[in-house]
Amino acid sequence: MTRLRGILARRLQGERGISLVELLVAVGILAIVLTMAVNLYISTTKTTQQSRDIHEATGNASNLVNQLGTIVRFASPLAKSGSITPDPPFLAANASGFTVTSLVDVDAYAPIDVRPAKPTRVQVSVNASRDVEERRWAAIAAGNYWVFNTASTTPTVRNLGGVLTPTGATAVFKYYDGTTLLTPPAGGNLTAAQLAVIDAVEITVAVVPNGRPSAKPVVISSVVKLANPGEN
Repeated sequence: MTRLRGILARRLQGERGISLVELLVAVGILAIVLTMAVNLYISTTKTTQQSRDIHEATGNASNLVNQLGTIVRFASPLAKSGSITPDPPFLAANASGFTVTSLVDVDAYAPIDVRPAKPTRVQVSVNASRDVEERRWAAIAAGNYWVFNTASTTPTVRNLGGVLTPTGATAVFKYYDGTTLLTPPAGGNLTAAQLAVIDAVEITVAVVPNGRPSAKPVVISSVVKLANPGEN
């Protein structure tokens, strides 16, 4: 009988389960594992979002610089009736925009036996939402010349893509006469004399992803020489 009681006692002891101390240790280990898993998930999600932001901002910044560079590169003087001196390519310019006559939309197959290649009037500006906007006016034939009637002609307007960093960042545009930086007067706009000698533009864009103004910007800068600055 004593032996039977011993056997039953040992079996009962083996079926007691885990002790309170063992339970607390198990809960502690589980909490550590869960914390590590959550931190890993958060870190992975953050890294993935940052990669997407960088990819989006880089693509937008690159496209923006390319489009602006094309407009500037093909800026051209505009011949006018009654004068041997054409109008300079740039009609207005400051740190956040410019107005220029450009051959950016020239039809390579259009005849030029009567008048020069048809130019386009292009205005680039940064709006309140920090988007870069472009307005284009088509030229109108007037005898042997092209003219623009921007007052009565509706321009085509489009967003060039990419959101710039908030106001106060580096100037989007800087203008040069050779290697000399053209510094605008107090009003911020270049003078007529300065506009007439522009032969290069430095374009700098600091772009953030859409809807994430506080994200780290992608900055791309390029100096674009005018193919035909005219007579300075």
